[in-house]
Amino acid sequence: AAAEAALTAAQVAVEVVRLQSSHQFKRKPEVKTVKINCKWKIEESSAIKIQTTFRGYL
Repeated sequence: AAAEAALTAAQVAVEVVRLQSSHQFKRKPEVKTVKINCKWKIEESSAIKIQTTFRGYL
C-alpha cells in the first residue's frame, strides 16, 4: 500500500510540475542553449520534487 501511495504521489508530482512548467516557458527562447538550460532545470526540479515526495512516504 505504501509503494502504491508513493507511486501515485510521484505521478501527481510529475503532472503538477508539467502543468506549472508549461505556462512558465511558453515563449520560444531565441538561443538554443537557453532552451536546453530551461529544460534541464525543469527536469532537475521535477526530479527533486518527486524524490522529496517519495521520501515523505518512507
